Amino acid sequence: MMDWIVTGFESTGMFITVLLYFSVLVLIAVAASYLIYKYGIYLVIALLMVLLVAVKLLEKLIQLLVWLIKKSGKTALHVEKLVNYED
Repeated sequence: MMDWIVTGFESTGMFITVLLYFSVLVLIAVAASYLIYKYGIYLVIALLMVLLVAVKLLEKLIQLLVWLIKKSGKTALHVEKLVNYED
């Protein structure tokens, strides 16, 4: 009996979560449609420029993370060689 109640609560929680996510997405779509209707192509161009800048920043962030991972890997390999050399 308790399992059914817990399953019901979990299902209801998932349903409410999906409903909230869907509502937020619909609200964003309506707001975007209204802004495009009101301001026209200028808003679309501005959004594309913001998207382009965001992609470039993300690319630089990924390059930085790759560099840090390589550097930490080389440092770890160097420390491992030093530790094994002392044995």
